[in-house]
Amino acid sequence: MRAIVSISPRLALVASMTAVLLAWGAVPVLAQDTGDDEATYTVQAGDTLFGIAQRFGTSVRSLKKWNDLDGAGIQVGQTLRVRPLSPSSSQGEPDADAGGGEEPPERPSADAEDAAETERDTIKAPGRIIADAGDTLVDIALRLGTTADTLFALNDSIRSPIEEGQGVLVPSRFGAGSHVVQPGETLYSIAGAYGVSVRALQSENDLEDATINPGQRLDIPGNTSRGKIEPPEPDSTGPVAVYPTAFEGRLTASGETYDPATFTGSHPTLPYGSIVLLSHPGNRRHSFLRIIDRGPVEDNVIMDVSKAVAQHLGFTASDSPDDLQLRIVWVNETRR
Repeated sequence: MRAIVSISPRLALVASMTAVLLAWGAVPVLAQDTGDDEATYTVQAGDTLFGIAQRFGTSVRSLKKWNDLDGAGIQVGQTLRVRPLSPSSSQGEPDADAGGGEEPPERPSADAEDAAETERDTIKAPGRIIADAGDTLVDIALRLGTTADTLFALNDSIRSPIEEGQGVLVPSRFGAGSHVVQPGETLYSIAGAYGVSVRALQSENDLEDATINPGQRLDIPGNTSRGKIEPPEPDSTGPVAVYPTAFEGRLTASGETYDPATFTGSHPTLPYGSIVLLSHPGNRRHSFLRIIDRGPVEDNVIMDVSKAVAQHLGFTASDSPDDLQLRIVWVNETRR
């Protein structure tokens, strides 16, 4: 069992978060990136569906939908779609029974061209969701399938816990952002496209009536339903063991010494240096920690954790909750 060498808890957590950011910035192994924007990824040893979703900036829910998955189980060597098919590629090949493929492809409709133009002209500004009571940015990140670091960067003035009803900035794919009015569009058609009410659009943009003009930019109210998406399934659930006080200063399997003041832990298979997120559903607290050891030694526990992790999550060595949730954030492929 091992730890970060004589580093303060605050510095250790910062180091862990930095490692996460560097990892998410790395380029994943793409199987192909074709002209129709269909990108695929080949599952590597140690991958989880949650981890792949984090790398590609999407959600577990989307990966399941794009790959017709019933659960979160994946296999090494499996090819997964990590981006949806573009509208053009979803049309497929010409039907051989309908003219033998000799007829020229049908020109996209005016509506389709307008939709494409709207998509190009829409600013990818941050969207906004409404926080629930007791929410933290980590809670929201888990529900949306994004990273807590991204939300911290967008909301650097927000302090936890977030007030109920407070607006939280989120990446554009999770919030509507803004929309440039196209010829032929009405306030009603725009409201329907974004799933908001006309009254909400008028209020958000200080409109006295439903009159809008082509080229006008409208702010779209935050989609509050997105904030209520259930978090992705954890990689494992159960109680944990806390390293005994007597282990302080002892070497762990990775060669580092155990320091109870650092945010570290053990795992039976994850490479040393990997980052996991341990969540306590009972009090909605979360802790990032770095894997430095092999374990757990005890039966019926999912991992060993340092004293600092236990204190942060609000339990002691004798009263670990049975429903702690472990999610793999980043796998350190450089070490085993």
